[in-house]
Amino acid sequence: MLADPERRKLFKAGINLHGSWNEAVKATGIDYDEHVRKWMASHRRGGEQELTREALLDLIEERWRSGPP
Repeated sequence: MLADPERRKLFKAGINLHGSWNEAVKATGIDYDEHVRKWMASHRRGGEQELTREALLDLIEERWRSGPP
């Protein structure tokens, strides 16, 4: 989960601004497909799990910690 609640608010505002979850993710500069594959590989438990918004926010936080997109 994002440590900074303001980031969560900004990202949710980005969803509204960009009109969809995928467009908001793209606006962050994250390689969405790459991160989804990495998440699926690390969270697989007997089958594929749906990538939840919380899990994707965790990936976004990891990206932000590593530097700007």
